Amino acid sequence: MKSLKISIIIPNFNNEKYIARCLESCIAQSYKNIEFIVVDDKSTDKSREVIESFAKLDDRIHPLYNESNMGTFASRNNGVIYANRSGGGGYTSIFR
Repeated sequence: MKSLKISIIIPNFNNEKYIARCLESCIAQSYKNIEFIVVDDKSTDKSREVIESFAKLDDRIHPLYNESNMGTFASRNNGVIYANRSGGGGYTSIFR
């Protein structure tokens, strides 16, 4: 039986101080059929650089970047849309 894909959506706005720790925890997961969708909401700190560096380390991390600051709700929705298009559909969870 094939395991279900899990999509974890992580909205981010100016969390440079915390996003690395979050993504370290993500890449430590042993379950392989999982994707981490990090939606950056036009951060003005170095969050984007941190996210990009982790995406290069683990292909389960999928960065998305809002073109403007849209707020948490829109960022979550963008993550759900991406999960549905990327073949998600097993389970989806949203981090705060």
